[in-house]
Amino acid sequence: MIGIVIVTHGKLGEGFLDAIYLIAGPQKQIEKVALLEEDSIELLKDRILEAVKKVDSGSGAIVFVDMFGASPSNAAAYLINENVEIVTGVNLPMILEIINLRDSMSLSELTLTSMTAGKESVKNLTEIVRNSLKKQKG
Repeated sequence: MIGIVIVTHGKLGEGFLDAIYLIAGPQKQIEKVALLEEDSIELLKDRILEAVKKVDSGSGAIVFVDMFGASPSNAAAYLINENVEIVTGVNLPMILEIINLRDSMSLSELTLTSMTAGKESVKNLTEIVRNSLKKQKG
């Protein structure tokens, strides 16, 4: 099974895990790493590496970070190898999409699937509702 690590500023990752457990139940091989105000980039790198080692049972790991170019993604970038993929811009749908696919896809396939799900989940709800109302009146 491919492992998952969520790396975010502050307690955002904790919130993701809370929501994942609420929706999908308890999960194996998933960890979060929080960047705290007092953390150095070296300490953050060490904690991400420790989390990756904890979740990777030999199939690899996807590290999700909250923002491209910020400290979590910069620290995670040091870990890039053939068994770790790093995806920026994490959102809840992208993680939920791959939770049940981690045994049936390769690391690269799972990464692409998560990115597609993340992009497709971004919608303008106002526009969708307005269009629906127009059709109903129509």
